[in-house]
Amino acid sequence: MELKVKTEYGYVLGKDTPRCAQYLGIPYAKPPLGELRFRHPVKPDPWDEAKECRQAKNNPIQRPGGYEYRECCSEDCLYLNVYVPHNLERKVPVMVWIHGGAYEQGGNGRAHEGKEELNYDLSSFCEATKTVVVALSYRLNVFGFLYLHAFSDRFDANNGLYDLKMGLEFVKDNIENFGGDKDNITVFGESAGGALTLACLSSDLTSPLFHKAISQSPCVDHFFDRKLAEKIAKMYIKALKVKDVDEIASLSVGKLRSVMNKVADSFMMKGHIEPPFSPTIDGEFLKELPSLKIKKERTHPLLIGTISHEGDLFLKDLSKFLIVLMNLVTPVKAKKGKDRFWMRSSDALTDHVFLLPSEDIAYNYKGDAYMYYYDYTTLEVRQKGCRCYHGADIAPLFDISFSLGSKDDPNLIPIGKYMKEIWKSFAYGKLDLKPYKENRDRLLITLDTSIAYLEKEAKPE
Repeated sequence: MELKVKTEYGYVLGKDTPRCAQYLGIPYAKPPLGELRFRHPVKPDPWDEAKECRQAKNNPIQRPGGYEYRECCSEDCLYLNVYVPHNLERKVPVMVWIHGGAYEQGGNGRAHEGKEELNYDLSSFCEATKTVVVALSYRLNVFGFLYLHAFSDRFDANNGLYDLKMGLEFVKDNIENFGGDKDNITVFGESAGGALTLACLSSDLTSPLFHKAISQSPCVDHFFDRKLAEKIAKMYIKALKVKDVDEIASLSVGKLRSVMNKVADSFMMKGHIEPPFSPTIDGEFLKELPSLKIKKERTHPLLIGTISHEGDLFLKDLSKFLIVLMNLVTPVKAKKGKDRFWMRSSDALTDHVFLLPSEDIAYNYKGDAYMYYYDYTTLEVRQKGCRCYHGADIAPLFDISFSLGSKDDPNLIPIGKYMKEIWKSFAYGKLDLKPYKENRDRLLITLDTSIAYLEKEAKPE
């Protein structure tokens, strides 16, 4: 059976898989190349013949090192993937995934050249939640967030945010043709994707485009004011050694990537813990810190949560010198105790960046906000000498191999089933949990709570 769906730009052809139908690599904007490089996205041109959308496209250009996806990267990256449950009899909720990666790495494209494997295959999540799932890619690092606009009108600000806006507009305008309910859209993301979810929730340009939000382990306040954004843009321009800032628009990708790490390292040594290429509070897309805006004005149902020891991921391989430096020159201060210094520093980082700001949002949110707390450490992570760290929730939620956890741990199966049921219940408006501000209750996601839930569901009424 041919899978053919009409969009406002033309028909797309998908493929059937055992878990769901997939429409991969749908363009939601023109390729941001040539004159469109470093500019806000532009809608794609319509196409006459049905477009084959059976293989995901490229990931965005990555900052070198770290957790970058080293293959299948290109500036031509503004595509989305749609996953549709089998045998839909009515319109179902829509869930739009925003990946993380410190605003500088990650993507929803192919994992390897010549293979169909995806970095994020959301088929299992789609099947289990009975929702239409959309995965949005957006421009990263200097291509998506460097504030070159401060020095030349040749460059636009916050291109990555405007990519998300155009992607959400595509979802709103076209998702009913895929079986989704355009009046019940949930945006969800993890890490930087969780922070971008909050940014989209706070912005008057994007908040009308969806109805609920899930923010997983967000780096809540990692946004730059214009002064700091100009500072790091100036560092980047200086590192490139260009005479005219407009020259940057025509430099090769290799040249643009070559100084990213130098600028990032210099930024960190100056006492900053924020990702070096963060979104800017530009006065247009972002009027103020998203955490401040949403507490005052937003009423979308919000599910926000953290992991027990987020900071372990970032400090486990860091030298003692850099951990001491972090304690000296940043607001992150390890408490006294018997645990190892790096672990106490990790706990301080967890509290400062993730836990306390998330709790503050949940408690002071104008609408209904719910909190969860994830705590399960796989054997693979324990063998590294670490506790349950940042990103540990991705493998069970999506049933995928993930470099920050392990798909093969059998305990992730019940945890994943429990998580998917929570996310599904939230999207369908049936989450059985009181808002956090009523009694400061957090939904615990552990092995014990997952097994207990599944056992309860298995019992006959």
